[in-house]
Amino acid sequence: MIAMLLMFLIEGCSMESNNEFKEDAEYVVSLLEASIENVGFPKSEKDRLEEFFEYEYGEKEKDIQTRLISIYMAFLGKTDFKYAENEKNEQLFRKLLAELEKIKLELSSL
Repeated sequence: MIAMLLMFLIEGCSMESNNEFKEDAEYVVSLLEASIENVGFPKSEKDRLEEFFEYEYGEKEKDIQTRLISIYMAFLGKTDFKYAENEKNEQLFRKLLAELEKIKLELSSL
């Protein structure tokens, strides 16, 4: 009986954190999309983004989290902020936005 109660509590917590992950991940996706479209990243959102990246999620969520980190790092590291209209930026942004679309589809099925 106690074991069943513990299992229920654990599963309930997992579902709550899964919903929380989905909401947080969707926010990060929209933030990254806006940053790419505007060729800039709002410093005011940096803390929330870092919290999301540092949090320990389950295996499925960790994969999405890692991909979002990769997109963020690629955006910051490969974007030519000095010449925003650079053709390389446009190619990079198309690739990053396509990856964000894939992630949004995965999030909708969580």
